[in-house]
Amino acid sequence: NEDRYKFDLGLRKQVTGFGQASLTGFYVKQNDAALISSSTVTVNGEPFALFENANRKSYGAEFEVQTNRFDNGLQFFGNVTAMRTKRTYSGDWDKDDEIPNVVVGGGASYTFEKYEFLVFAKHLSSYENERFIPSGSPPAPLGDFVDLGAQLTYQHDKNTEFYVRAENVTDDEYSTVPGYPHDGALFYAGFVKRFQ
Repeated sequence: NEDRYKFDLGLRKQVTGFGQASLTGFYVKQNDAALISSSTVTVNGEPFALFENANRKSYGAEFEVQTNRFDNGLQFFGNVTAMRTKRTYSGDWDKDDEIPNVVVGGGASYTFEKYEFLVFAKHLSSYENERFIPSGSPPAPLGDFVDLGAQLTYQHDKNTEFYVRAENVTDDEYSTVPGYPHDGALFYAGFVKRFQ
């Protein structure tokens, strides 16, 4: 059984005429966590990845800003998370290279009458891991990508919205887990209905 302790401490500032900003520090400690390893076994001809119990700790800070909706219909938002993660290897603490150190996201929204146009982006710093690759192989490089997206929403009434959304519009090839590449550009269409 894993014991997990999480601590957050933050400040939020409301700026009149602009919006709000917040800064939060965090610390997470996992004791006896089940972490996947690069070791595998074969059972009835099928390969299985093995887990190992280890301790892990992460600490860092998150900065977030969101403006008000300005008179011209624009609104901006952004988020930056920076952290360090360590884990035990045979009882000794060392950097955990399987966790990205920086995640950056942000975007802008523009409203006009019943329409909202949204653009957003996310960047994940580089990291590596050995999941789902043959034992003894070097860790696979991951992350270090920018994912761009956009969405157009039509507000039919206060309880009904129609939307079209595109993710990874540049069709970049990247992976967050070895052997499982991202699907590339994705397009969605749908509606949201709220019942009150």
